[in-house]
Amino acid sequence: MIAAWEDWAAPNAPAWIQPLLAARRRGQLLMLDLTWFGADTSGEARPTLPELRDAASLLGAMYVMEGSTLGAQLIAHHVELVLGLTAGQGNAYFRGHNERTGQLWKEFCDALRTKVPDSETDAVIAAASLRIMDADCVR
Repeated sequence: MIAAWEDWAAPNAPAWIQPLLAARRRGQLLMLDLTWFGADTSGEARPTLPELRDAASLLGAMYVMEGSTLGAQLIAHHVELVLGLTAGQGNAYFRGHNERTGQLWKEFCDALRTKVPDSETDAVIAAASLRIMDADCVR
């Protein structure tokens, strides 16, 4: 799902969000972890993403992805303790941006506040809510 999202978002996002997306890519980190654990994902098809038809849909999905990066910091600590992982050995995805995670979250929130017109805020929130429900359906 991560690679499908990143590959779709990169060419479809508005120009002002492109630098934010580029700084937040984590698909390569997930691949590092899967490789470290010996998983072979070469034959797996990428999932189909829920429809993202406009900037509000993209920003709502990005909000959910950014939130998952914050939550991953808590997961990383637990997984490292339980599995005895150390830096760069199976924990790159959950660690993500490490100490930069909080700052990247703040930058994203600031961008939403300054770039998204008030008239589109409800649509972004609705899109984020829909993405969370879509994710719940996948489990």
